[in-house]
Amino acid sequence: MLYYPARLKRKRPEWLWMLWGAEVGYLGDLLREVYDALAADATMLAAMGVRAMLERLMVTKVGDQAAFANTIAAFLKNGSVSKREYACLKKILEVWQAATDRAFRPTKGDTFTPLDITEHLIADLYVHDGAVDCVSNRVLPRVRVQKIPEENDKP
Repeated sequence: MLYYPARLKRKRPEWLWMLWGAEVGYLGDLLREVYDALAADATMLAAMGVRAMLERLMVTKVGDQAAFANTIAAFLKNGSVSKREYACLKKILEVWQAATDRAFRPTKGDTFTPLDITEHLIADLYVHDGAVDCVSNRVLPRVRVQKIPEENDKP
Protein backbone atom coordinates (compact mmCIF):
# COMPACT_ATOMS: atom_id res chain seq x y z
CA MET A 1 0.00 0.00 0.00
CA LEU A 2 1.33 3.44 -0.92
CA TYR A 3 0.72 6.53 1.16
CA TYR A 4 0.80 10.09 -0.05
CA PRO A 5 2.49 12.01 1.26
CA ALA A 6 4.89 9.24 2.18
CA ARG A 7 5.56 8.55 5.84
CA LEU A 8 8.76 10.01 7.17
CA LYS A 9 11.62 7.55 7.59
CA ARG A 10 13.51 9.91 9.84
CA LYS A 11 12.52 12.73 12.15
CA ARG A 12 13.32 16.21 10.86
CA PRO A 13 15.47 18.39 13.12
CA GLU A 14 13.55 20.65 15.49
CA TRP A 15 15.50 23.67 14.27
CA LEU A 16 14.59 23.21 10.59
CA TRP A 17 12.02 26.02 10.77
CA MET A 18 14.86 28.43 11.67
CA LEU A 19 16.45 28.07 8.23
CA TRP A 20 14.90 30.89 6.25
CA GLY A 21 16.20 33.94 4.48
CA ALA A 22 18.52 34.46 1.57
CA GLU A 23 21.63 32.69 2.87
CA VAL A 24 20.20 29.69 4.69
CA GLY A 25 16.70 29.39 3.21
CA TYR A 26 18.09 27.38 0.31
CA LEU A 27 19.74 24.98 2.76
CA GLY A 28 16.41 24.53 4.56
CA ASP A 29 14.64 23.83 1.26
CA LEU A 30 17.31 21.30 0.28
CA LEU A 31 17.08 19.59 3.67
CA ARG A 32 13.29 19.30 3.38
CA GLU A 33 13.65 17.78 -0.09
CA VAL A 34 16.25 15.30 1.15
CA TYR A 35 13.74 14.17 3.79
CA ASP A 36 11.05 13.87 1.11
CA ALA A 37 13.43 11.75 -1.00
CA LEU A 38 14.17 9.47 1.98
CA ALA A 39 10.44 9.11 2.69
CA ALA A 40 9.98 7.99 -0.93
CA ASP A 41 12.96 5.57 -0.70
CA ALA A 42 14.81 7.65 -3.31
CA THR A 43 18.23 7.18 -1.71
CA MET A 44 20.24 8.29 -4.74
CA LEU A 45 18.33 11.58 -4.85
CA ALA A 46 18.79 11.97 -1.09
CA ALA A 47 22.55 11.37 -1.48
CA MET A 48 22.79 13.97 -4.24
CA GLY A 49 20.80 16.37 -2.08
CA VAL A 50 23.16 15.87 0.88
CA ARG A 51 26.12 16.59 -1.39
CA ALA A 52 24.42 19.72 -2.74
CA MET A 53 23.71 20.88 0.83
CA LEU A 54 27.33 20.41 1.88
CA GLU A 55 28.59 22.25 -1.17
CA ARG A 56 26.15 25.13 -0.67
CA LEU A 57 27.00 25.30 3.04
CA MET A 58 30.71 25.60 2.27
CA VAL A 59 30.22 28.16 -0.51
CA THR A 60 28.12 30.38 1.77
CA LYS A 61 30.96 30.38 4.30
CA VAL A 62 34.08 30.57 2.09
CA GLY A 63 32.83 31.62 -1.34
CA ASP A 64 33.20 29.71 -4.59
CA GLN A 65 36.79 28.48 -4.79
CA ALA A 66 36.51 27.19 -8.40
CA ALA A 67 37.55 23.61 -7.58
CA PHE A 68 35.70 21.51 -5.04
CA ALA A 69 38.92 20.42 -3.30
CA ASN A 70 39.81 24.10 -2.84
CA THR A 71 36.40 24.82 -1.31
CA ILE A 72 36.82 22.04 1.27
CA ALA A 73 40.35 23.25 2.08
CA ALA A 74 39.10 26.83 2.52
CA PHE A 75 36.33 25.56 4.80
CA LEU A 76 39.01 24.02 7.03
CA LYS A 77 41.27 27.06 6.83
CA ASN A 78 38.54 29.49 7.95
CA GLY A 79 37.85 27.37 11.04
CA SER A 80 34.38 26.12 10.11
CA VAL A 81 35.49 22.51 10.63
CA SER A 82 38.21 20.68 12.53
CA LYS A 83 40.87 18.55 10.83
CA ARG A 84 38.95 15.41 11.78
CA GLU A 85 35.71 16.79 10.33
CA TYR A 86 37.61 17.87 7.21
CA ALA A 87 38.88 14.32 6.62
CA CYS A 88 35.39 12.94 7.15
CA LEU A 89 33.86 15.50 4.76
CA LYS A 90 36.31 14.58 2.02
CA LYS A 91 35.26 10.92 2.27
CA ILE A 92 31.56 11.73 2.37
CA LEU A 93 31.73 14.04 -0.60
CA GLU A 94 33.61 11.46 -2.66
CA VAL A 95 31.00 8.81 -1.90
CA TRP A 96 28.15 11.14 -2.83
CA GLN A 97 29.92 12.21 -5.99
CA ALA A 98 29.88 8.52 -6.88
CA ALA A 99 26.08 8.56 -6.56
CA THR A 100 26.02 11.38 -9.08
CA ASP A 101 28.42 10.16 -11.75
CA ARG A 102 29.37 6.53 -11.06
CA ALA A 103 25.97 4.88 -10.50
CA PHE A 104 26.57 4.23 -6.80
CA ARG A 105 23.30 3.21 -5.10
CA PRO A 106 23.44 4.10 -1.40
CA THR A 107 21.24 2.37 1.13
CA LYS A 108 19.17 4.35 3.65
CA GLY A 109 21.85 3.61 6.24
CA ASP A 110 24.51 4.93 3.85
CA THR A 111 22.53 8.16 3.63
CA PHE A 112 21.81 8.67 7.34
CA THR A 113 25.42 9.13 8.51
CA PRO A 114 26.30 11.89 6.01
CA LEU A 115 22.93 13.49 6.72
CA ASP A 116 23.74 13.44 10.46
CA ILE A 117 27.05 15.17 9.78
CA THR A 118 25.46 17.73 7.45
CA GLU A 119 22.72 18.52 9.98
CA HIS A 120 25.39 18.91 12.66
CA LEU A 121 27.34 21.39 10.52
CA ILE A 122 24.23 23.41 9.65
CA ALA A 123 23.14 23.51 13.29
CA ASP A 124 26.65 24.41 14.45
CA LEU A 125 27.21 27.17 11.89
CA TYR A 126 23.71 28.68 11.74
CA VAL A 127 21.50 27.60 14.65
CA HIS A 128 23.64 27.21 17.77
CA ASP A 129 25.49 30.52 17.44
CA GLY A 130 22.21 32.44 17.58
CA ALA A 131 20.89 30.35 20.47
CA VAL A 132 24.08 30.88 22.48
CA ASP A 133 23.96 34.64 21.80
CA CYS A 134 20.34 34.73 22.97
CA VAL A 135 21.21 33.07 26.29
CA SER A 136 24.39 35.09 26.71
CA ASN A 137 22.51 38.37 26.25
CA ARG A 138 20.19 37.49 29.15
CA VAL A 139 23.02 36.89 31.62
CA LEU A 140 23.82 39.81 33.89
CA PRO A 141 27.44 40.94 33.77
CA ARG A 142 29.68 39.89 36.61
CA VAL A 143 30.20 42.63 39.17
CA ARG A 144 33.69 42.77 40.58
CA VAL A 145 33.71 43.68 44.24
CA GLN A 146 36.76 45.52 45.39
CA LYS A 147 38.23 44.00 48.51
CA ILE A 148 38.56 46.40 51.41
CA PRO A 149 41.91 45.92 53.14
CA GLU A 150 41.72 44.82 56.73
CA GLU A 151 44.02 45.88 59.52
CA ASN A 152 45.97 42.59 59.34
CA ASP A 153 46.61 42.90 55.58
CA LYS A 154 50.06 44.15 54.74
CA PRO A 155 50.29 46.56 51.83
